[in-house]
Amino acid sequence: MSHSGKYLLLGMDNGVLRIHPLDGTNDFQHFSSFWALNVHDNHHGGIRHTKTSFDDKYVFTAGVDGNFFVFRFMDKAVKGLKVPHKVSIPSAKKLIGEEGEEIVKKIDDIDDPHHYSIELEKQKAEHDRMVKLAEEKKQNMRRKIGNLRRAFKELMTKNQKLPSHVQITHDEFEIDPDLIKEQKAEVGAKIELVRKEMSWEAEKQSIGLKKLQKRFKDEVECDRIVLRAFLTPHLVAAFRAAKPDYLHQLLQEAGVERDLTGEDTGEKAFLVERIRQLR
Repeated sequence: MSHSGKYLLLGMDNGVLRIHPLDGTNDFQHFSSFWALNVHDNHHGGIRHTKTSFDDKYVFTAGVDGNFFVFRFMDKAVKGLKVPHKVSIPSAKKLIGEEGEEIVKKIDDIDDPHHYSIELEKQKAEHDRMVKLAEEKKQNMRRKIGNLRRAFKELMTKNQKLPSHVQITHDEFEIDPDLIKEQKAEVGAKIELVRKEMSWEAEKQSIGLKKLQKRFKDEVECDRIVLRAFLTPHLVAAFRAAKPDYLHQLLQEAGVERDLTGEDTGEKAFLVERIRQLR
C-alpha cells in the first residue's frame, strides 16, 4: 500500500512490479487495471519488499537477486488507469423494462382439470414435431412425384407429335421391366407385414374382450332393466343377478329328480354319480 493509500503495490515472483489504483475504499476485488514494470530478474529476482516515499514520488523495491531499485513514481501514467466499478447484474427471474424498472409478471394458476401435465405436454410436443417432419417428408415426396409426372406427360406429348415411324411405343418406355416386379413384391411384403402386425393386435384385443365378457358378462343371469312410465314418475326395475354356480345346478337337478320319482334315494344316487363324474 502506498503512503497515501491511493495505490496498491505488488511485488511478483517473476520480478515484476504491479501498481493498482484504488478509489479510497480499499476494495481489492478488481485487479483488471494496473501498471507493470519489469526490472528484477525473471527467474531469480522475486520482489520481497516494496515501499513508497512519504509524498508518493518514489518507489523502492528489493528482490531476491540482491538488487535494490528506486523509481520515480509516474503519477500521470498511473492516474490514467480507471478503477473498475461494480456493475449490478439483474436477476434472471426479474423482468426489466426499457427504462430499467422491474416488471412484475403475474402467473395464473391452471384450474382446468383436463389440462396437460408437464410430461404430457413434452410428449405432445414431441409427437407434434414428429408429425410435422413426416408431413414435410410427404410433401417433398409428393412434389418430386408431381414433377416427374409432369415431365413424363410432356415427353409423351412430344412423342405423340412425332411421325408414326419415329414414335416410341409405350412398352419401350419401360427401361427395366423387372423393376416394376420388384417394387410390387416389396409393396406386397410390406402389406403382408402390416397385416400380420394388425392381426396380432386384433387377436390381442379380441382376447381382452373375451376375458372382460367372461369376467363381467357371462356370469350375469339377468341384467338390470328399468321400465319407466310416460305420464307418471313410476318405474319398475329388475335386479342384476348372477348365474348360479354348478353345485346349485346339481341341487336343482336333484330336486327335479326327486319330484319325478318321489324318493330320496334317487337324489342321493344322482348326486353321488354327478360328483364322481366331476372327479
